[in-house]
Amino acid sequence: MVSFEGKEKTKYEKVGIPVEMHNEIKRIVETDKKLGFVSIQEFVKEAVRKNIIEYGKLLKQNEKGG
Repeated sequence: MVSFEGKEKTKYEKVGIPVEMHNEIKRIVETDKKLGFVSIQEFVKEAVRKNIIEYGKLLKQNEKGG
């Protein structure tokens, strides 16, 4: 990964997913290029990013009593 001036290099951790999920993600990434994913890793990062945003909104609502 490229480090930009003033930005630290991103560190990574490994996580496991069931083989069936991995195979389905691979199929999607390889079959539908118009989605813009160049790798399984990019697909998974985007899915996690979307969930973090969504759950973050829910947590803020709960904290406000909503």
